[in-house]
Amino acid sequence: MKRSISKPLITVATVAILAGLVAAMPAQSAGYIFGVRPGQLLQRAYFGADMGKFVPMVGLDYLGVSLEAEGLDVSGSLFVPHVGARMYFGGARAAGNVVPYIEGSLMYSFAMTDLGEGEGAGALEDVVEDALGFWGIGLLFGAEYFFSDRFSVAGEYGLHYLKDTIDLGGEIEETADGEITAGLKTSYTGVALSFHF
Repeated sequence: MKRSISKPLITVATVAILAGLVAAMPAQSAGYIFGVRPGQLLQRAYFGADMGKFVPMVGLDYLGVSLEAEGLDVSGSLFVPHVGARMYFGGARAAGNVVPYIEGSLMYSFAMTDLGEGEGAGALEDVVEDALGFWGIGLLFGAEYFFSDRFSVAGEYGLHYLKDTIDLGGEIEETADGEITAGLKTSYTGVALSFHF
């Protein structure tokens, strides 16, 4: 099975370009937003340029896993960079106000794994990393309460659609061309904490 480094490089390059675009917007921007969205599995951090009711954003989700037992030492990290935009509706974002919003995003994930030195570990790492390299879109609805003009907490409901084609390199005989296409639709609720500066 061939291992491709192009997926992580494309992702890093995309996030770097978008971060540069966000940084180049201060003349039009009313400020910036930095926030975190703690989750049960994935932890998200995001940064956006506040342009009034419209906020372009970039961010990163992260999941780290490790397992140690006698004769077994396995670890891995899943990174999910995303780019999107938030649109606020309703009143002013000021202390004491609740402001609803909708947010859309595009995401791509890549994994880094270490499955040890056992027989077939390298091939299994390739399959696992390929399986976790999905593309996705997200849509969420939220309402943000402003404790002050700078700090807010939001409740959110979101939907994700994730798609991946896993290259098995012909290692599983039951698949005709060595590929499996998978799709996953998820919904979630969450809380986000933001700092506006």
